[in-house]
Amino acid sequence: MLAQLFRRSTGVSPDLLDSKLFDDKTFYPALIKDLNNCSSELIIESPFITRRRLQCLLPTLQKLKDRKVRIIINTKDPHELTKSGGMRHTV
Repeated sequence: MLAQLFRRSTGVSPDLLDSKLFDDKTFYPALIKDLNNCSSELIIESPFITRRRLQCLLPTLQKLKDRKVRIIINTKDPHELTKSGGMRHTV
């Protein structure tokens, strides 16, 4: 009931009010789906994003860039991560 009231008063999409639990196999497909819905700005704040994972996201990020979506990714310095590396990158 609270979700219905909130939705009516704010016009927020019902998808934003749903809570979901992801694992290592379901997280990234859901993330990519969300990324594809970005319209003006994307900010990823994660100390754990690795170069390998960023490489997997690059095709999606490139599509966002082509659509003029501002992209900011904040993560740890690659030297602070043990084996796979990370970076702070603004596209």
